[in-house]
Amino acid sequence: LLFESSSSSASTIIMKQTPHFLTIALLGSTVILQHSNSCCYAVPSSAIESSSKSRLINVLLPLRKNKRHGRRQADEQRQISDANTDVTEPNCSGANYILHALEHVVPTILHHNNNEDSNNVVAVETTMDHAEGYSVDGNNSKSIIIEGNKQPESSSSSSSSMTASISNLVNNVAGAGILTLSAGVAKGTGWMQALLICGILGAMSSHTFALIGEACHLTGETDFKGLWGVTIGQNSAYLVDLLIAVMCFAVTVIYIGILGDVFTPLLASVGLPDAMNGRTTNILAISTFALLPLSLIQNLSALAFTSTLGFASVLYTVAFVLLRSLDGTYALGTGKFVVDQVSSSIIQQPSFVHKSTWNLNFAALVLASNLGLAYVAHYNGPIFYRELEDACPKKFGKMVHIAFGILTALYTVIMLAGYFTFGDVTQGNILLNYHPSDMLSTLARFATGLSILFGFPLVMVGVVEGFAGVLSSRFGIDRTLCCEKRRSSIIVMLLSIVTFLAITVQDVSFVVGLTGAAFGSFIVYILPVTIYCKSVGLAKGFGSLEHQRAKRNYFVSYMGTFLGVVGVYMTIKDYLG
Repeated sequence: LLFESSSSSASTIIMKQTPHFLTIALLGSTVILQHSNSCCYAVPSSAIESSSKSRLINVLLPLRKNKRHGRRQADEQRQISDANTDVTEPNCSGANYILHALEHVVPTILHHNNNEDSNNVVAVETTMDHAEGYSVDGNNSKSIIIEGNKQPESSSSSSSSMTASISNLVNNVAGAGILTLSAGVAKGTGWMQALLICGILGAMSSHTFALIGEACHLTGETDFKGLWGVTIGQNSAYLVDLLIAVMCFAVTVIYIGILGDVFTPLLASVGLPDAMNGRTTNILAISTFALLPLSLIQNLSALAFTSTLGFASVLYTVAFVLLRSLDGTYALGTGKFVVDQVSSSIIQQPSFVHKSTWNLNFAALVLASNLGLAYVAHYNGPIFYRELEDACPKKFGKMVHIAFGILTALYTVIMLAGYFTFGDVTQGNILLNYHPSDMLSTLARFATGLSILFGFPLVMVGVVEGFAGVLSSRFGIDRTLCCEKRRSSIIVMLLSIVTFLAITVQDVSFVVGLTGAAFGSFIVYILPVTIYCKSVGLAKGFGSLEHQRAKRNYFVSYMGTFLGVVGVYMTIKDYLG
């Protein structure tokens, strides 16, 4: 910030970002800028030319007064505004306005906000290359030191190396959705076509994820909601909370369904009688005695390890499925887990009657829908761009392409390995195909179940926080009502609904496909392109050459729309028929 202050007026500052400024704040009638070189500027909004002022203001959130302290904040705003009007505004433009603000407005603001800790010092230097439409000579620089003997601590966000960012992104994207990919091939898609679909959608997903980084660079935004607000509109920014809440809600249904799938054979392997070991019974027990207590925990920092545990279980599952496809233990007629009569009554025998290499029909959209969820994480794109060390679009794009290349390789391996093992009888959760006495499959079920069990509360928080954000932004309801005061009752209600849906829908691949088609397509293929094109238009001018080139990306949106609409239809048709 331009200054440190514990005074209440500091709470009225709203931080935003633009291509050339790390920070923009609107304090009273003064616009405060912090350039990417960490130099600060204070510019009277009344002194900015109207055309350039509109360009500044259109990336600022309007000051929203807190209902409880609205009158006090309004009085403070008025006092600041009155203080600033004493400054004589010269008849000049561009950089001179900024120099004028440095010499007159900044001391006025600091004097007005002086409190008991008056030892603040601010170094302001006018060295910038571009300031929202103003061209400034880089050799014309001027420094002003405002007296004081204490420098405020600089707030710098943590940065990640290229390697760490790649690892984090792969970890963030890869999840339990990979268990459904083999079933997508078994719907009737040739394995070569499945390979091409996985590669093409992986490349498209990587491209749109990189576009999010480009949009962050152009707008200076550091979160997805901010990107939405700048490019699409603040009035609809609450839809980001709604979108994430619904996505997390669908994931909770998938998680509980998988828990029922994996723990049923696990409990059978330890001798639990079949009369007490049904999927429905197990889901009810897990939800009541495990998921509910875990979801009611106030401090979830102790569950941070689940991210590493989840990724480790994914890697192990991929390696296990690949091993079983190569070692012949499930080979039709000769595999030790399928040759005897007992095994035949426990698991379905592999079948390859409909196996094809090049077959392609609308059933392939079921696989595409599953991949839509498997590749989704684009709402976290701004976070990865912000945390990447020395981030720029080119470097970010390289990081993203490597990470999605790794993801595509993992998905391809488990998708084809699972299908080549069981063929037409591949189930929606590939782990259900393996024999209960297969110890490696038991370990895979246990690892998957454990990671989902402890990761579930983190997803439930996303549901609660998302809906609380919608109620707060759209309807003015205090979010603490959902997140604190009535948190327990809301979690019980949501968990009851999720448990009912997980019991009702026996095949988790249906929920995965429906979510991937309806929401994954929108988040992965449509929304990033829209945000990017709007960002280019705002930064370079609508109708400019850059904007025209950016609009070529709408082809991805058109494909995403097709995949989403037809994918929903085919997923429902396959489930019902």
